[in-house]
Amino acid sequence: MNALILAAGYATRLYPLTLDKAKPLLPVGGKPIIEWVVDKLIDVPDLETVYIVTNDKFANDFQAWAERYQSRQQSSMTAPKATTTSLARLEISISS
Repeated sequence: MNALILAAGYATRLYPLTLDKAKPLLPVGGKPIIEWVVDKLIDVPDLETVYIVTNDKFANDFQAWAERYQSRQQSSMTAPKATTTSLARLEISISS
């Protein structure tokens, strides 16, 4: 099973907060909004890939977040007594 997160909007109603950062990457409760969503998706049985559709303006920011997120997930898997499930893939797609 795959999941698709649509994050290609510009969130203009949240300006100035979203002038330089996509709404899903804004921190809430100590981590980006999108991370709360992906953390919940990890528990879905048979989830293989999470696709995130974004726009060109924020694509690099999402890519950087995805790389950091996957790195943290992999390092938590090697920790003693790790019970965390991880995604097979977290892929960023650019919408134009």
